[in-house]
Amino acid sequence: MHMLSELGVGEQREGGDLLGEIGEGCRMSRRTRMIGFACCFGIGMLLSFLSPVMILNPTGFAITYTVGNLLAIGSTTFLVGPRKQVKYMFDKTRVVATLIYLVCLGATLWAGLTKQHIVLVIVLLLLQFCALVWYTASYIPYARQAIQSCLCSCVRGGGSA
Repeated sequence: MHMLSELGVGEQREGGDLLGEIGEGCRMSRRTRMIGFACCFGIGMLLSFLSPVMILNPTGFAITYTVGNLLAIGSTTFLVGPRKQVKYMFDKTRVVATLIYLVCLGATLWAGLTKQHIVLVIVLLLLQFCALVWYTASYIPYARQAIQSCLCSCVRGGGSA
């Protein structure tokens, strides 16, 4: 419960902007927020993991994977509210990862909807996934440094046989 308080669950919001109005109109109990988070995240992950079934249909594949990602990342809005979600996403430590992620989301949808070659769709999905991993790692202390160290080790051939 204490962690939810730190995340802003149940916190009073003020302001006249759109996100403030949405937050004001969407007051939910902690239980409802947790259920909303779990459902949204679960459906998002399910869609993302099931999307490869449609690999031969670039449009269906791109849409299913991207909607799954949007649901998963948007699920935290149930925990912190829309205003804090946007604030966290565009914090100086995450802004580049957020922008790359959003551009990749848009590009993936464009490639799928305009029936581009499946290779382009897959490349964009991989970029989208990498941006999401980098974004998510920004919430975990030292995670980005660990990822960089691991990648540098792989590039240099750090593994010994």
